[in-house]
Amino acid sequence: MIYYPRVALTRREDDVCRLMLKGFSAREIASVLGIASRTVEQHLNNVRNKLSAENRVHMAAHLLVRGIITMTVSDL
Repeated sequence: MIYYPRVALTRREDDVCRLMLKGFSAREIASVLGIASRTVEQHLNNVRNKLSAENRVHMAAHLLVRGIITMTVSDL
């Protein structure tokens, strides 16, 4: 069994990640949240680093498999 330390996301990181998981681009996320796309990229990088993920796909897998973010089909 693999142990993963608990990771806490900020509210904004959670918002950004949920939109990323829905397939939104950084530019689209920025538009929805009213922030700069560079800020979106920084939030995603912060989350990737917290999870020690290699890339966004790996990060998305960690978010879902570890239950950090839960989504149903209707959320997509």
